[in-house]
Amino acid sequence: MSRRLFSRASKHIVLSLLSVAIIGWLACANANADVGVNTNVDVGDSGIPEVTQVVSSHVVQSAPIESAQHCLVASVGVHSVLVRPTSMLFVAAKATGGGYFSWWKLLLIVVTYLVWVKSADWVNQDVVKIEKEAELNAVTWNVVGVLVMLAGFFAAISIPMFWIGYPLMLIATLAPLLFYWIVRKGKLKESQVLRRKLNPKKYENESSEQLTQDLGVAMSINAAGESDSDRKAALIKARRSSGFVDFKELLHQGMLKRADLIQIDYTQTQAAPRLFVDGTWHALPNMDRAKGDALLFSLKSVAGLDPEERRKKQAGDFSLKSEIGKANLHVTSKGVKAGERVRVTYVQSKDILTLPNLGMFPSMAKSFVGGLNRPGICIVSAPPTHGLTATWQGMLVTVDRLTRDCIVAMDDQETESSIENITPKEFGSDDTAAAFLKKTLNAQPDAIAVPRVPSPEFMDLLSLEANSQQRSVWMRVQAFSASEALLKTYALAGNRGDFREAVKYVTCQRLVRRLCDHCKTEVPVPPKTIQKLGGDPSKIKTLSKQWQLPPPEQRVDENGNPIEFPPCGVCGGIGYIGRIGVFEMIKVNDAIRAALKKTPKVAAIEAAAKESKAKKTMQSSAYQLVLMGVTSIQEVQNVLNKK
Repeated sequence: MSRRLFSRASKHIVLSLLSVAIIGWLACANANADVGVNTNVDVGDSGIPEVTQVVSSHVVQSAPIESAQHCLVASVGVHSVLVRPTSMLFVAAKATGGGYFSWWKLLLIVVTYLVWVKSADWVNQDVVKIEKEAELNAVTWNVVGVLVMLAGFFAAISIPMFWIGYPLMLIATLAPLLFYWIVRKGKLKESQVLRRKLNPKKYENESSEQLTQDLGVAMSINAAGESDSDRKAALIKARRSSGFVDFKELLHQGMLKRADLIQIDYTQTQAAPRLFVDGTWHALPNMDRAKGDALLFSLKSVAGLDPEERRKKQAGDFSLKSEIGKANLHVTSKGVKAGERVRVTYVQSKDILTLPNLGMFPSMAKSFVGGLNRPGICIVSAPPTHGLTATWQGMLVTVDRLTRDCIVAMDDQETESSIENITPKEFGSDDTAAAFLKKTLNAQPDAIAVPRVPSPEFMDLLSLEANSQQRSVWMRVQAFSASEALLKTYALAGNRGDFREAVKYVTCQRLVRRLCDHCKTEVPVPPKTIQKLGGDPSKIKTLSKQWQLPPPEQRVDENGNPIEFPPCGVCGGIGYIGRIGVFEMIKVNDAIRAALKKTPKVAAIEAAAKESKAKKTMQSSAYQLVLMGVTSIQEVQNVLNKK
């Protein structure tokens, strides 16, 4: 709706400008249209010709003629008329003196403008209708149409020679329409979904001729293959299966629910699909084995896998496009004890976020980033599937990379996102990693990022560099707490004294789901609950929770008929959408170093951190998010209690 209003407003702007221009030219023409206007040209003392207009023997105006481009003296009969070039479009000289409108030229301008209004309105309505499927932007096309039209219009009224200015306006009117038509034609050729949307009657009439496989969700699939013929053959093979429609529906459900992956577990009697959404599994209805096998035949065919192989590990890729959007998918299958497990992962390209954007509160982020930019070892950690890679990348984009020389020392088999001003350095094997690091350190980098420590010798070199050469060292490790991450890294050190001196900060995180702002509900809670969460009961009276269906007795009307409760259109009825990190951080001090040396265990580290107030807990960070209405107390309890 806003785009249509924009289009109408833009056309009103052009119409207003056109009206102002016409009024201006009318005034100009009327000013020069008096009969008996004589123009005399004299050469003054300065040698510059001057023009003097005389009306009824009175001198009206005298002005120097600077060049032939600024004015034109046309002799008609016994009179001379001074005509500005910009007025030549509509004003013509008369034998009796004065001027008049060239109405047919004005008519051409107006007709051309009305043609543009009609064509621009069609383009706007059409692009609004298909912009999602065709990946077009209605605002962009409206802006382009208006700007091109304005340029053509002012060319028509400003260029002295009408047959040069008017064709430019005509081109400006038709060019955007023609260009949009070409782009639109290409989009229609590529997308069957788009063709169905624009011409549904045609496909309704042809429904009797449709194959069963074409029913269900409209989806364009790009199968695996080295050539077009291979890809077409793979898709034809998949379509021959009776499970092709169910296959499309399963992928559609995954996109609709924003799933990270789909997993199907096959047993002797059934296939059990489920979706992994924001760190939580959601079961789908089970299928009998025959139906599940037919679906799997289509899935493996488009991914370039062998549908008959049910034990060996296989992997492949394909992509799709539907009315929801595009997706790239990675498929793996392997035999398990119960039968076979198949996973379809939605490969998503995500922007790299800074630590505060990932959920680290500003006070913690300020302290941690300060430590990252100073000499010493800093460690980030998280349990599996809790966003360690995202935090690692967020840390790298947050640190000072502009005034310092930073490198990433990593195994050549690892994949790291490219970060500006951080140079990757790859070593071949764990055995040669230490020698590689010694050679790399000759370049005197200011900071070293290490995704994985390959050996104790490698770790000792990093500790030595942090202590003696004042270098920053950043590491990551999988762990369930900051204390565990510290101990895991400590165990890798050969010279543990150097490590204890070098380590400065350790963080750990877990991901909690965000409540859907569209359907979350507020519930009153006792003041004691607010106090336990660290809030002020005088200011906070309620907490947010996931929307849930009312009790069974409230799901029927007074006549006993069931009341329908449609799922939320934003989260699909899950109640959560997206995840955010909750962080804890240990600032390593002398008390923690002493505990590391004396009793290197999690309980001892936790006790020393608590006693010396060196730790900001994950629980306090999570409770702040609950008080802010970002997540629910149930979600926090579920996530923090997992080990």
